[in-house]
Amino acid sequence: MMQSVQFDERYRGYSSEKLMESMIRRIKDGRAEVSLRPLHRLTPQCISLPVYGPCDAPSAVILATAVIVAETRLNEIQQGFVEIDMDLLFGR
Repeated sequence: MMQSVQFDERYRGYSSEKLMESMIRRIKDGRAEVSLRPLHRLTPQCISLPVYGPCDAPSAVILATAVIVAETRLNEIQQGFVEIDMDLLFGR
């Protein structure tokens, strides 16, 4: 499964860290989309992260797992291991 969050132009100036923090808040608020396929290639200005576990898990479990995945990615960003490709996310 994939957890996806769409961003609009007002997020263009955000850092990778701020985008991931926003993604975590939106997942916690239930403003993210769960799908079987990643949406970031189909939907402009979208970040998708994998959510591991059974597809028929309760939504609370899926969302809790999505938060853990996003927090792990935030930690990787904060340590300088990865960044969000802003050109891919927002276009050039």
